[in-house]
Amino acid sequence: MKVSPISNTYFQGLYKIDRKYVGDNTENFILSNDDIIATQKQWEDDIFVLTPASKDNEFEESVKNDNGKYWKSKPLERLMMYSNLLKEIYRTNYVSNDYRENWVDYTDKFVPKTDNFDDIPF
Repeated sequence: MKVSPISNTYFQGLYKIDRKYVGDNTENFILSNDDIIATQKQWEDDIFVLTPASKDNEFEESVKNDNGKYWKSKPLERLMMYSNLLKEIYRTNYVSNDYRENWVDYTDKFVPKTDNFDDIPF
């Protein structure tokens, strides 16, 4: 699996919108901005949108102009503190990959550290 981290300085807003609140303004905003990530499944009512910090206000205004409502999560850097959320992301990847894990194995170069794990900065 190639690791492509999402920079928390780039993506800021994670939104959930009920499909009934997505009007023309919101739809056009999502479709006309390549740096917006939106996902929806045909059988689900909710649409999830990930926006960069520079587009948060514009996105919120597009929903307001459609007289819509949205739910906004805490900033992504705060969500990264919850290991149960991160585990669920990897479990979902495992299931969607036909129950196989996508590990990149560098064990032939791995040298165990003898340092104390208390020195880990997080």
